[in-house]
Order: sequence, then C-alpha cells, then structure tokens
Amino acid sequence: MVGTDHPDVAHILTNLGNIYRSTGDYQRALETHSRALRIWENAAGPYQQATLLSLGNIARTYTAIGDLANAVAFQQRTDRVLERQLALNLAVGSERQKLAFVRGMAERTDRTISLHLNRAPGNADVSALAALVVLQRKGRVLDAMTDAFAAVRQRVTDDGDQALLDELKTATALLARVALSVPGQQRQDERQRSIRDLEARKEELEAELSDHNAEFRAQMQPVTVDAVQAVMPEDAALVEFAVFRPFDPRAERNADATGRRTTPPT
Repeated sequence: MVGTDHPDVAHILTNLGNIYRSTGDYQRALETHSRALRIWENAAGPYQQATLLSLGNIARTYTAIGDLANAVAFQQRTDRVLERQLALNLAVGSERQKLAFVRGMAERTDRTISLHLNRAPGNADVSALAALVVLQRKGRVLDAMTDAFAAVRQRVTDDGDQALLDELKTATALLARVALSVPGQQRQDERQRSIRDLEARKEELEAELSDHNAEFRAQMQPVTVDAVQAVMPEDAALVEFAVFRPFDPRAERNADATGRRTTPPT
C-alpha cells in the first residue's frame, strides 16, 4: 500500500488526466493534472521530468480550452523548469549526451512557439515568452557544443579563484546527481533539504566568483530579452530564425499533435 502522495499515485493521476483531456472533460483533466503536479513538486522537485510533464499537461489543457491567461502562466512555469533542467544536464555528461538532451527538448520549444503564433499572435506576453525561449534554447545548444566552464578557467589566473571554480564544478555535479536522479528510498524531506543546501552553496560560489571576476560574471549572465536588448544599439534590430513543428493541444496523442516543421515569419 502507498499513500495518497506517493509518486505511483501521481503516475496514475497523469494517465487519468490525459484520458479526461482526450475525451473533452477538460475541467476534470485540470483537477487531476493539478493533483499530480502537487505530488511531483513535493516528491521530486523542479528538476524531474515528471514535474515538467505535469506542468506541460496543464498548460496544454488551458490552451485547448482557450484560457490564454492560465495557458501562458503555466507555459512560463514549464519553460522555467526546463531551463533549470537544461542548466544541470549540460553541466555533466559528454558533448554527445548534452546535445541529445537538448534535441529531446525540441518539442517543448515547439509548444511555446505554437502558443504564440497559432493561439495568440498579437499577445505581447506570449510573444516575449516565445522570443525568450528561442534565445535560451539557442544559447543552451552553444553551451552543449562548448565547455564554457573550461574556457573561463583558462582565463582565471588567481589561485584562489581557480580553487573556487573547482569547488563550484564539484557542487554543480553533486546537485545534478541528486536533483536529476529518480527519487528512491531517501525520504522526501531529506532529499529536498540536500537539494536546497547544494543550490545554496552553488549560488554562494557563483556570487563570490562574480564579485571579482569579470569573465565569470559575463558567462553567468542569464539570457533574457531585456539583457539582449540592453547591449544592442538603439537603431538595431535582432532577427532570429527558428524552425518548429506546429502543436495542436486538442490532439489525443502527442504523435498526432505535431505537424511538419516550418519557419515562423519574422
């Protein structure tokens, strides 16, 4: 027997939510997926695929019923979680593994761009979200192809800073191992405490390095639309091209939800 907050229950709720959505019972689908999300957030945290899946299911359902405000809110949450997962996955593993993970997330990018172009082409919030996602995903592909951490280390001459970089690399690897692993026998509260402690230590080291190393500070600058605009001349325009597959949130199966890849107008 397992309790009502066990991950096994969340798996069942996710399947039930998908059945409700496919039969057009969107209200029950939202209620069921929301219950699954609460379990996954408590049991697994934001780095787990199951949490990402639940958020995506809710965003998809709100999009299907035309509730744009909630669709955008949950799509934003989905993309924030995905960005955190990408950051950790790209901190460990080989270049081939990193690129494979980035390619596996392409369908999530398709959903965000489709929400903008197919459902709300004139909505400024959705437009900004789509632009942010395109910039972030392209940045992550570059991260997967280059070892940015090693590049920074080559430019750091201070022995103390090099020691901090080594400690940061170790802390990040530990965080990735704990946060990305499937929850096992460890108690949920202990696991979440370990993740919080490692996150706090990682942020401490990043802040210390950023304080007195311009190269590291530049590498740690988060990718945002505002940050990109801030470094552009006033009379300049940035044109980005992105190939995506239109996503139909009302389709019964994911295999039937995506169309052929296309390039959105700029």
